[in-house]
Amino acid sequence: MMRMARQALGGVPAWQTESLLHKKHRVRRAAVLAALVVLAGCGQRATGDSILEGAIPVDAVIVADANLDRLRGTPLWGAVPAGLAEPFGQASRVMAASAQDEWLLLARGNFAQPPAGGRWLAPGVAAAGSDRLTAEAERQWRSARVARPLIEFAVAHADGSALWIAARGGVDLPLSGNYANLNRLLADVEFACVAVHLDGACRFELRAESRSEAAAQRFEQTLRAMLSLAAMAEARHAELAEALNGAVVRRDGRKVDADLSGSMETVAKLLGQAPR
Repeated sequence: MMRMARQALGGVPAWQTESLLHKKHRVRRAAVLAALVVLAGCGQRATGDSILEGAIPVDAVIVADANLDRLRGTPLWGAVPAGLAEPFGQASRVMAASAQDEWLLLARGNFAQPPAGGRWLAPGVAAAGSDRLTAEAERQWRSARVARPLIEFAVAHADGSALWIAARGGVDLPLSGNYANLNRLLADVEFACVAVHLDGACRFELRAESRSEAAAQRFEQTLRAMLSLAAMAEARHAELAEALNGAVVRRDGRKVDADLSGSMETVAKLLGQAPR
């Protein structure tokens, strides 16, 4: 999932490209990562979290949210884009979103100053990205709450997670290479969210909602096939294959759920990262 974020964010402007993403390199375990990816008050003063969520573009097609405080000190920290520790070294939470091929990055933390090219939204809350989206973010969080179906879907299904990534289906996400196949898979869903929970082990939870029961069935079948192919590809790595073979996929009407669990070390390997 981390690498998908790197891939998806490949078009961000200069400082973000270097800070958030390593230069794209060959995808060694594309099938594994793809499987995991399709698996991840009124009158009150706004808090840091509500500012971040309220600043996300209404038309966002992909949104990611990382609780950096919870990821630090775990083997998964090695899978966080290295640049997050540079301009956002004091960040406790980071959100990123894409809308109309433009990118927005939001961060909350104890910053002495906003990162280069960024601006303050509120004390301790910084925004950076395209001029349009950063200006929109500044206006939006101060205005009346508007519906953001993708955010609402993700928050409802990823509450308490350390990391999540959500996407709209039926649109072309800014992905290329092996990850472009996800657009074909997500054509059968309205929304999909993968959340990573850290509770001793590492647990991936997928929640997807399709437009029809037939579409949900196609999505379920494709997901099962991807997991099986990924497990076969990792046959020489017993722990990885066991985690993939142990994935549980369920369908209920238009909804598809999937769960995959493993040790943090195993999941770090799935992500192609060595633990720190």
